[in-house]
Amino acid sequence: MFPILLPYLIPLGLAMAGVGASILAGALTGHRAGGERLAGVGIGLGTVAGWLWIRWLPQTIQPLDWAIFGAFAAALVGMLVDGLDPKPRVALTASALAAVALAWGVAVVIASATGLGPTQALIAWGLGGLYWLALLWRMARRGGDPTAGLAGLVGLYLGLAGVAWAVDAWVARDLALAALCALSGWLVWTLLARIPFSQTARLAASGLAVCLGMGLALTEPAALPGLAVVALVPLADGTAARIPLPKGRMGSLLRPLVVGGLALLPLPIAVAMALVSAGMPAS
Repeated sequence: MFPILLPYLIPLGLAMAGVGASILAGALTGHRAGGERLAGVGIGLGTVAGWLWIRWLPQTIQPLDWAIFGAFAAALVGMLVDGLDPKPRVALTASALAAVALAWGVAVVIASATGLGPTQALIAWGLGGLYWLALLWRMARRGGDPTAGLAGLVGLYLGLAGVAWAVDAWVARDLALAALCALSGWLVWTLLARIPFSQTARLAASGLAVCLGMGLALTEPAALPGLAVVALVPLADGTAARIPLPKGRMGSLLRPLVVGGLALLPLPIAVAMALVSAGMPAS
């Protein structure tokens, strides 16, 4: 039982360790705010650790490796932006340009590795790049709120894992769950220390969701109907904002539950559509 959990425990543990180390280094050097901004690198470290464990297993899908490379590169860009600490608009612009460039690179390489032509790569880049930009814009619109966009990202990873299971893409399934565990490690620190949802964290967390989604679409066309439904998940936080909740502490406690519940609603539909498109998985 324990070895089965390692692909998920390792990302969780390393993400928590990376975030804690960044916060501690910032405090020891007198730059606590900078350490908290860079703490999002723990998400990237945890995800890469999970990927290294998963890809050592047999039958690894090689094209999806590029989704990990793209996400880690996004985390490095986020670290650079947070290190320079520009104005919010400049930070968002830099992150958006990096997202467009990385989405193009991932789409082209995965399409080429799977024998697809430039048309498929262009479509994947266009849809994936626009979706990544939309995610970054929605998160930036809510400022430095540590919980901004988190429910949507959690729902995205769960949806990707469910759709991957439905089309029998087990590597994509395990990568999505490993990334979810890494994001959970960062979330634990957010609850403990109220660290900001910096550009590093935003790019690392959203980057793998988008790159993995593009990779799954290009390598498993049967996943497309389910992915289209999963893409609606980040709208949950905006919908939840329109639901009247009690004021004060009770409202603050109920809001994450409402957002989480709304984020999970499309997932059974997404999995069902993927099952219909691909048939029941072999295992």
